Amino acid sequence: MKPMRALHVLTAAFFMVSTSAARADTTVKIGQVSPLTGELAHIGKVDEDGVRLAIEDLNSKKLPIGGQAVIFELDSQDDA
Repeated sequence: MKPMRALHVLTAAFFMVSTSAARADTTVKIGQVSPLTGELAHIGKVDEDGVRLAIEDLNSKKLPIGGQAVIFELDSQDDA
């Protein structure tokens, strides 16, 4: 995958948040897709660490969504 395309995929995946108002839990999953294996794995791991750090920061702030506190969770996948 070309680096710019990988960046676009990563950016799109980062902003894909899935949650359901009907569910009782308050977990919001943040999707992240990047190369975790192969030649570019070092880039993917750095990206994954950055997203993980951002999620830890969000969780430490206990941000409410719709008046209810949420926990953000990382869902990291290889792009292969």
